[in-house]
Amino acid sequence: NLLLTKNNIVYWYFGVADQSKGALPSLTKTNYSANGLRKLLITENNKRHNAYNYMEDLKKQVKEGRLPQDSLPKKRLAFLQDSKIKTSLLYVYIKADKDSKYKNMVDVLDEMAVCNIGNYVLVETNQVEDMMITNANSYTN
Repeated sequence: NLLLTKNNIVYWYFGVADQSKGALPSLTKTNYSANGLRKLLITENNKRHNAYNYMEDLKKQVKEGRLPQDSLPKKRLAFLQDSKIKTSLLYVYIKADKDSKYKNMVDVLDEMAVCNIGNYVLVETNQVEDMMITNANSYTN
């Protein structure tokens, strides 16, 4: 879960933010830099199935002329449809609160492409996440 908020801040957490299930997940703060969000997404994607490295290798093969350009989409789809890969895919929920900027959403969507994240969805923050963001912002401001 990526929570976009004011001042170009991104908070992230794994799991579900549901008070009825006990303690809420802790938020980790990052930014839109290559050492922030991009590093997080690439690391998490590679932990699961090495999709980032796989796609970068295919792009390199195309650049070197060892693979035709039009084969990239087919190879990517075949990789993602592999049964071992399907069970470990990274799913990213992108949630922008009322204080985030349109540019932040564009930046996150760009990062999904750069980091070879194939499964993401744009959804609204819920009341619990809004509370988590407010609390996190009060500690960082």
